[in-house]
Amino acid sequence: MASIQNRNGKFYLVYYYEDINSKKHQKWETFHSIEEAEKRKKEIEYEQVKGTFIPPTT
Repeated sequence: MASIQNRNGKFYLVYYYEDINSKKHQKWETFHSIEEAEKRKKEIEYEQVKGTFIPPTT
């Protein structure tokens, strides 16, 4: 699902998702506190289980 990495005082949320073509991608999101990262992690995992997760676009 998702994991939290601590690097240089910042917290990174790392997770995988599939795009429209069923190609897997890895996404890193940066947070300044562990609480923010954990909150976002719960949101992503809930949406992925429920099936309502919308992949990020560039």
